[in-house]
Amino acid sequence: MSELKILGKIDLSKFSKEKKPHINMEESFKFLNNELEKISREFNSFYGDFIEKDGSIKMMGEDEKLHKNIVSTKSEIYGDKKDFPQMAELAITVFLNKIIGDRFIVVRSSKYDDYEHGVDNVLVDKQTGFVVCGFDQVLGMGDNDGSDKKREKVEKINLKGGARLEYGIKLDENQKIQISKMKNVPAFFLGLTKDDLISLVKNMSEDKNSDDLSNNILNKILKSLKEQEGNIKNLLKNQDNLSLLNNVNKFEELLLFLESKV
Repeated sequence: MSELKILGKIDLSKFSKEKKPHINMEESFKFLNNELEKISREFNSFYGDFIEKDGSIKMMGEDEKLHKNIVSTKSEIYGDKKDFPQMAELAITVFLNKIIGDRFIVVRSSKYDDYEHGVDNVLVDKQTGFVVCGFDQVLGMGDNDGSDKKREKVEKINLKGGARLEYGIKLDENQKIQISKMKNVPAFFLGLTKDDLISLVKNMSEDKNSDDLSNNILNKILKSLKEQEGNIKNLLKNQDNLSLLNNVNKFEELLLFLESKV
């Protein structure tokens, strides 16, 4: 009888019959775009005409034509994707408006700032009228979810003085939005796993209002943001950029508000 050789362990996880959440891409994008259009109409009627129907800040001013040409060229190169990373950007905007919209204005950045400055979302504190941060996003697709690269990216942005916005927004004394250039905006990233994203979109589109799911995602976001805030402060402790450090301190208001929601 030939000798029996043990070749190693068999990974049984690949044979798991557990069903992964599934989603209809076309219907999901339709839902998210409709939600963003509702949010945009509400914002424009209350704060003034500053946002496109897709939830992004309008490009206007002396460089509008130049910047729109740049965006058009890059859109042709990269294409108008309807994939999971794009869905994550839309879903985060809709989700945060539902959860923290009573205190913060959450919008997508202008298409120019998205391409050129790596900022997907801009948050404004309604109480102070000022931007508290810019968010970039990463969608985890597995063990190597891209968060390390995203962390390095935002660290580089913050070491250079924070994010720049060609089309930043702030509230004036009449509670109307003013669009202007900004710098020293603290940069953070938000991450979702693909399964979390699918569950979130299904939950919102089916109007299930699952507190467990919302709290789970909020807890993940809060934990990540707290960690990033600590890292930024460590990065800046030997820097003399007081403007950015002051803005990071203002960001703590968002963390406190998120804590009150979980």
